[in-house]
Amino acid sequence: MRFSMQDDVAPGSAHSRTSGQWKQDILRTYNRVKQDVSGTGVERQQIHLHDAHFLIVAVHQRVPALATIARVDPQLGRWGDVAIIDANKEMFATALSEDLGIQAHGMFQDYDPTSQTAVTVVLLASPLPFS
Repeated sequence: MRFSMQDDVAPGSAHSRTSGQWKQDILRTYNRVKQDVSGTGVERQQIHLHDAHFLIVAVHQRVPALATIARVDPQLGRWGDVAIIDANKEMFATALSEDLGIQAHGMFQDYDPTSQTAVTVVLLASPLPFS
């Protein structure tokens, strides 16, 4: 489900927000996409905004089936992680564009199954408008 963070703003518009509003909106979108992709949520997340990019560090709940697969066949478990990462990146880029009007020039993501921590770096096509 796509939504706008404010009723008076059309989805996909990158209007001026405070840094705190941008952080909340981006993290809400990130968590929703994570739930859509894997069926699990984010336990903790932090975001760091910069002029040309933002960085999200998140502790995730691991997909239980992947944890079992990784115990039996670590390589297959890693392939599953990579498939989820790729789907998450594609859906997150789409949601950023459609819901928040943020155009990503590139996105990098990795996941450490031992600490259940993911790091996502989004390179912005243009700086976020701050109020």
